Amino acid sequence: MDYKEDLKIDKYSLDEEWEHQPQIYMEYSQLQAEWEIKKDRLKDLIEIEKAQLERDIRTYPEDYYLSPKPTNDAIKAIVNTDNKINQLKRRYFHFLEKTKIYAAVTRTLDHKKKALENLVMLHLAGYYSQPNIIDKAKENSRFDFKKKINKMLSEKDY
Repeated sequence: MDYKEDLKIDKYSLDEEWEHQPQIYMEYSQLQAEWEIKKDRLKDLIEIEKAQLERDIRTYPEDYYLSPKPTNDAIKAIVNTDNKINQLKRRYFHFLEKTKIYAAVTRTLDHKKKALENLVMLHLAGYYSQPNIIDKAKENSRFDFKKKINKMLSEKDY
């Protein structure tokens, strides 16, 4: 899905824009929800991995080159530098980015809805209609134009 295209408004197809607006909003809301769930599950997985690693460090400190009674700071340092946990964190931030993007798109779609409402109001008010010149004004403009042309012709030397 190309959200930049979905956020554009074709002011000459307001009926189609209104037909697609709820569907587009729903699609991006669902994507946002899906990425939120993925992000939350991954956050839980990271916490589980950290807890398991901490338990392992406390149970087998010698495997991590620590004294038999490691300090909390030493355990925290090992957990913070663990490759698997750091890979999970990178994925978490990717999921967080996707979540924020889709949240921004749904907020922007709210703005698009308001813009569509305003464009319809402009359309109903005749903003996009053809200029309407009354007959007398048309005749005056023709008369003034003929007058200017005759004056220009009379000033020319032929």
